[in-house]
Amino acid sequence: MNETSSLSRPLTWLMVLLGVLVALAGLGLAGGGVMLIARGGSWYYLLMGLGLLVSGIQIARGAPSGAVVYTLAFALTVVWAFWEAGLDFWALHARIFTFLCAFVAIIALHPLTLKRAGRKPMAGAWLGVAGVALIVVLGMGWGMFQPHGKYISQVAAGETAAPADAPQDWTSYGANGDETRFAALDQITPENVSELEVAWTFHTGDTPVSPGGGGAEDQGTPLQVGDDLFC
Repeated sequence: MNETSSLSRPLTWLMVLLGVLVALAGLGLAGGGVMLIARGGSWYYLLMGLGLLVSGIQIARGAPSGAVVYTLAFALTVVWAFWEAGLDFWALHARIFTFLCAFVAIIALHPLTLKRAGRKPMAGAWLGVAGVALIVVLGMGWGMFQPHGKYISQVAAGETAAPADAPQDWTSYGANGDETRFAALDQITPENVSELEVAWTFHTGDTPVSPGGGGAEDQGTPLQVGDDLFC
């Protein structure tokens, strides 16, 4: 037996477990993709699911092609994500981040698959690739806590923060369909906010009195349409 093929039983089972998890994720994604296609949606999720399924089976079998299949599927995912979402951070994050994290794990452990298959592990090269991918993961994680897009940070006293014809109603949880939580009103300003007082309260009778530890308070957002308020 080639000396490079000796892989301990615990590490072998680790790679089998990794392959099974990837394959199960592929099955779930492919199943959801079939449902989406039936409703006229994108074929991407079915194709990516099948890619993960094949990759997971090969990784569990100890075949180096498992990482190759995953890498190809992930690369095509990145291309698809930019084609569909452009440079929108959150849209890209939703399409890439999870697969990128899996890519780090698969590539970092790929030397074990190579050793299991009797090939030279080349651990330094593969760990280097995984390290670069990990830096991207950390960068995307950092980006989650940074503002993206246009935000109105300052509003002069007595001025509206949006065009005069902007919607004045608060018709959903986040104000509108975009969930911006922005109200185009100018009655409350940095100069008079300290003078605010409770104007009215309303008791629904459905919420028990909180013992002080929280969890019993009603945190619903009232909706306002015209002169009507819905609680």
